[in-house]
Amino acid sequence: YGSWLQSYGKCLTKLARFEEAEQQLTLAHSLLRDAGGAADEATVMAVGTLVELYEAWGKPEKAAEYRAMLTKEESE
Repeated sequence: YGSWLQSYGKCLTKLARFEEAEQQLTLAHSLLRDAGGAADEATVMAVGTLVELYEAWGKPEKAAEYRAMLTKEESE
């Protein structure tokens, strides 16, 4: 379910429906992290998708926050 939400969120990002995308992508990240852990490939991909969302949305501070999390999660 988390991977489906992530794909849906990516589509919403491409449509510039950023608030909806944020809801789906943060939920997907939470579900994937709970299921596989922080270092799981699906969780890392979910964080990367959040970075892409915030970059597209013009929120560099949020993108940086998740980018930092990405580096941390990859090392766990």
